[in-house]
Amino acid sequence: MTTIHDVAKLAGVASGTASNVMAGKPGVSQAKQTAVREAARQLNYRPSSIARALSKRQSDMIGVLTQGFRSPFFARAVDVAEREIRLAGKHAVIASSPSQADSDWCNAEALSFLDSRDCDGILVLGCTWSERELTQVLAGRTRPIVFVNRQLTFQPEASFTVDHYAVGHSIAEHLLRQGHRQFAAVKGPEEHYQDASLRHKGFVNTIAAAGFPADPDLIIEGSLDFCGGKVAAERLLAIGRPFSAVCCGNDEQAIAAEAVLSSTDHPPEIFGHGGWDLLSYIATKVSTVTVPIAAIVESACASLLNKCYGGDRPVRRTFPTSLVIRRQAGASKPAID
Repeated sequence: MTTIHDVAKLAGVASGTASNVMAGKPGVSQAKQTAVREAARQLNYRPSSIARALSKRQSDMIGVLTQGFRSPFFARAVDVAEREIRLAGKHAVIASSPSQADSDWCNAEALSFLDSRDCDGILVLGCTWSERELTQVLAGRTRPIVFVNRQLTFQPEASFTVDHYAVGHSIAEHLLRQGHRQFAAVKGPEEHYQDASLRHKGFVNTIAAAGFPADPDLIIEGSLDFCGGKVAAERLLAIGRPFSAVCCGNDEQAIAAEAVLSSTDHPPEIFGHGGWDLLSYIATKVSTVTVPIAAIVESACASLLNKCYGGDRPVRRTFPTSLVIRRQAGASKPAID
């Protein structure tokens, strides 16, 4: 492997001079700079990232902890995070924690992996730890860490998310205005996903306050994917009680639920969450809530990069959501008689 000493020898300068040129330090004549860079080009020399990290006490790497890649939300979030980190001249190290069955252990392992790579900071794209567990996880940490799609009451400056309770409230208000009075819900695992839990609470609390509480038997918990939506919708049909609207945990659940419930005589109005781009290109009546994923991740990255390397990159704290309505028929009849 070519070293800085080889470059210095070919350029006819001292090793310290060659090192200063490659590091971009001032005080070296133009002639020596030209000689060193030409020697580096001829020898195909690349500065050692390890040596630079030891010199600067920074690795120039940002860790990204994601909950898998299959979900459109996390796939998009990882794509934006990697881009923002690269544009800042840094490198993204990505670790995944996809298992719901043992999510706490998977999160801990992924975080430990990123720490072992000496990442200067860590961006967490959603996590399944409770707030009590997070206080323990973050205790004593010196490297910056920020969270996307997670609200921390004890560390709000590290949180970048939308008001998920308000999202659930807005879905309920729309359905009530449309005349719906019999509701069902497919929710995500509440013990693992704060965002889905808050949306569900905003929905059920709003319809209850309006005098139309959901039948507890028509609230089904399922995984936040196609399989979870399909199984939950089949369970709703098997119960055989009337409902004209269904609030799902995300767009994947909603699409799968629609595939099952569209076979009924009076298909219900179905709401998802996330604003999945694919919904605009398929024949579906699933309504949704758009979430500005890119803007959220961009601000989280800006905040983390500022903390790690200085700078004044702009950081937003509030992110608007909007309803995308694809069915306007209202609730003249229940889905199941």
